[in-house]
Amino acid sequence: MSHSSSPSISFAPSMSKTKIGSTIKNNATELNEIQSSIFQQISQISEFLAENAEDSHTDPCFQMLSSFFDIFNEQLKINFTLRNNLNLERSKNPVDPRKVDEMKVEIDGFLKDFNQLSGANIKSLNSIGPFLEKTLKKAKQFKLLNQKIAEKKKIISKLNDEIREKEKKLKKSENESEGTLKELQENIQMKQNQIQIYQKGIDELTPTVIKLRAYVENEVKTRENLTEIIQNRKNQIESTRSKFSQDQEKQRRKKEKLAIKLSRLKTERRQLLLDEQPLISALEEAENELQTVQKLANSELESISQQKSELEIQVSQIKEQIEIIQQQKDTILSNYQQKKQEVNEYSKKQQENTENIRIISAKIQQMEQAKKSLMKNDGKTPEKTDEEQLESLNESIKQLEETVEERTRQIEEMRKENSLIRSKIRVNNDKIYQLSEENQKLMASIQLSEKEYEKIKDDSNSQKQRYNLYKSTMAEYSRLRQGLGFHHSMDPIEVAKHTISMLRSWKQVEREDKIVPEKITISSINSEFENLYDQIIQVQARLNP
Repeated sequence: MSHSSSPSISFAPSMSKTKIGSTIKNNATELNEIQSSIFQQISQISEFLAENAEDSHTDPCFQMLSSFFDIFNEQLKINFTLRNNLNLERSKNPVDPRKVDEMKVEIDGFLKDFNQLSGANIKSLNSIGPFLEKTLKKAKQFKLLNQKIAEKKKIISKLNDEIREKEKKLKKSENESEGTLKELQENIQMKQNQIQIYQKGIDELTPTVIKLRAYVENEVKTRENLTEIIQNRKNQIESTRSKFSQDQEKQRRKKEKLAIKLSRLKTERRQLLLDEQPLISALEEAENELQTVQKLANSELESISQQKSELEIQVSQIKEQIEIIQQQKDTILSNYQQKKQEVNEYSKKQQENTENIRIISAKIQQMEQAKKSLMKNDGKTPEKTDEEQLESLNESIKQLEETVEERTRQIEEMRKENSLIRSKIRVNNDKIYQLSEENQKLMASIQLSEKEYEKIKDDSNSQKQRYNLYKSTMAEYSRLRQGLGFHHSMDPIEVAKHTISMLRSWKQVEREDKIVPEKITISSINSEFENLYDQIIQVQARLNP
């Protein structure tokens, strides 16, 4: 297959990959030029393929080239469509790459600071929302627990006052009942003694009565009086016995009421134990979270103090290096001054030597002129002494030239050493400048670390204060539990509920009210603990002014 008649396809140099890659910089003019050149070359290739379409049936390479060109056209259309859409979007929403980079740096810095403060491993802004939501939920739970603890502390103080009052009243009623029982027993004993005495008197008076029966029969009035006296005594004894039986009946009724209340309180206790389990679990979770927060704060404080000590060590090492470099600089400067002084001395000596050489050369020229003049005048050979003088002068000249060369060589060496010393001074100055900049950066990082350390220290102190407040509240619960004689395994919620139940039971016993008290629930306990929460808020405000 020959292609001698086909038109030649010339690709413009501007369409090379390197040229396109180096010239496209979001410039509309250049892009339009490149696009037009591409379209021209595509039209040339299309003409070439159309002219040689007959060869496509026989030449497989030409068929493959045609299919590749079709694919290239489709891809090129897609690329231009994408480019036009991209340019349209850029024109609608212009983007500043510098601002994008700045925002990316700010976002990275924010994520880094956020991870350092929170102790989490957040890699994107989308993860911050769920993390903060989880943290806020925990904070709300902790706040609710603090409110409940505050309410319960307030009720505990109320209960303590009521318990003290009820204990006083109970002791008083017990003393009164014991005194009443003692009085009744004494009265009964006294009446029984009186009955025995009367019985003895009756027994003693029986013979006399028999003897005096005759007199009694005669004296009816005396007999009626004695009968009336005896009947009165019997009535007094019967009234005392009935009063004693009534008191016993009242005590029995009170015991029955107390037994009924005891059974009701037992049922309420079981119900309260079932109701308080969620609060106990929440309280345990809050205590565990408080312990974890305290551990995190302590670990962060230790790490920050360790980083601070490491930075201080690095700063001291840098200061030592700066001092060493400064000493080296001083020694180099002193050596430089000495070498400079030596060079000046050598230059002075060289000038003196050149002056001496010039004088000797002038003398030699004078002597040669004198010698020539003598030879012209006498026409004879010079004397031996003149030749010796000339030879000595030549030797001295050679020696002077050698010394001059030696001096120049030494001066060149001194100049080389001087240039080396200057280069070392420049290098040391650069090192000192770099070390000073690093020192400033380290000082800035140390200051930032100190600020973060102070902030974390304040947070840790506030957490410790809250923890101490929590411990004092739990100690108050323990003291109340011990004071009321409850079991040591009872939780604060159980203590509060049982205390409220006891107070209500004592009120009911005192008033002898037959109305059954309402059931104790979590809502009633929370309503009674509101004042206690206000007091704890005031204490926290005083602790954290």
